Amino acid sequence: MDWKFEKEQFTFVNEDLLKEVKKLKPIYRLTNPSRRIYFTYVNNLPFVLNNGTGIIDNYRDKAGEIALEKWKRGLINDGKNPNEELRKRQDYGTVMHMIYGEILKNEVTLHYDLLGELMHNCAVEIGYSEEQAWDFVEKNINEMRKDVASFVQWIIDYKVKPIGIEVMMCSMEQRVATAIDLIAQITFEEKGFWGETYKTGDKKGEPKETKQE
Repeated sequence: MDWKFEKEQFTFVNEDLLKEVKKLKPIYRLTNPSRRIYFTYVNNLPFVLNNGTGIIDNYRDKAGEIALEKWKRGLINDGKNPNEELRKRQDYGTVMHMIYGEILKNEVTLHYDLLGELMHNCAVEIGYSEEQAWDFVEKNINEMRKDVASFVQWIIDYKVKPIGIEVMMCSMEQRVATAIDLIAQITFEEKGFWGETYKTGDKKGEPKETKQE
């Protein structure tokens, strides 16, 4: 099985933060189609870190059952192949992730009618053949249109300003590492008492609850 070596997987839109991150101890990742291994170096020796996604995969519900296995069993009961369904959802998520990243980095001007072509190109990039890629588009285009539209609306609503995309981070204390999809500055409204008071009426002079970004 072929392994891919990845080093310093991050894209920082903010150049000042990029300079600061490059001062930190680098994190490395070995990847194959079924597994990711994160590591760094301590005293010139490799220090292996637990994969954050792997920890999530082994999450147990209140009954002590692994949630992923429970989901797979439900698929089997519906007459579906859980491994095949899992692969399909993973591939869909990967392609969606790639499209979101390009939108955030402003690498593409997304024309809604050309979304299928972009999906096709991303599917080829992750190993699909031309025929498989177009089949992927046909089966997933409607869902992807809804997801992309929601994502773009979220960017608009919250005035999203990307700081870092696909940033490898770790906790040496917890001995765990993962790649963070997005670090961003967002703007939202919050109710509170921000110094305004009632100007007239029975409550004149009393604090007035208002909204502030």
